[in-house]
Amino acid sequence: MALDKLKNVVQKQFPLTDIQSHLKQSGSVRLKRFIGSAPAFLLEKLRQGHPEMLIVFSNFEDAQFLKSDLEMLGVEDAMLFPPTGQKAYSNGEKQVSDSSVLVQRSEVIEQITHREHPLVITSSDALFEKIASSEAFTNASIKIEKGQEIGFDYLTEQLTDQKYERVQFVDEPGEFAVRGGIIDVFPFAGDYPIRIELFGDEIDSIREFDASSQRSVSFLDSARLVPNVEQLGTGTRQSLMEYFSNAAIFTLFDRPLIISDLQERYKFAESRF
Repeated sequence: MALDKLKNVVQKQFPLTDIQSHLKQSGSVRLKRFIGSAPAFLLEKLRQGHPEMLIVFSNFEDAQFLKSDLEMLGVEDAMLFPPTGQKAYSNGEKQVSDSSVLVQRSEVIEQITHREHPLVITSSDALFEKIASSEAFTNASIKIEKGQEIGFDYLTEQLTDQKYERVQFVDEPGEFAVRGGIIDVFPFAGDYPIRIELFGDEIDSIREFDASSQRSVSFLDSARLVPNVEQLGTGTRQSLMEYFSNAAIFTLFDRPLIISDLQERYKFAESRF
């Protein structure tokens, strides 16, 4: 009941029909005194008519808070796109030490590329970092299917070309291992590594498994082996915004602060270049 009352209060203060009408007429809406949990209530309703949304904050912590609020309202498919912490033209001074960040970024790109209704929440520092184009990411992803004839050597060469590291046993994303006619791959998307069993050049089975216990988690008919989006060629890099269609809604929280942050990052990049 308390939740319903709060929804009604937000709806009265920020009428959804008025906002949608203004969006159609002018292409943008500016809301003031938009604080607390009000954004989550309004965005949850607004998304029903605009399935593609990119939401940007000036810092990533606020993005995480909004995702939690949306989950409380039953929105379970919101994705966080985190920053790597890298600075432009750092010349390797600081490498991304947390592989979970790379996995999360690659997984978001995979979801945007192959889903019709992406909802992504990010921050200005993450948005500033250019990533591989949608075409480059799709071309670098390896699609496999049960019964497919692919060739054992060809598959291992493809994984090596996509910067996967060959190890004895897979333990983290970006690794693959070979034993007889079995190839274990830990892709940069998904919760589990994938075990591919080949009979000659034909894929006999595909299954997710637990890396620590080696027990099967689920059997699959197909899988997509996603690369690390940060390691794809620099010649085709673009903004995250370009992954979205023209029908997408872009929501900026504290627009002047976001613009100021992006400008400062650009000035820094210019000075380092």
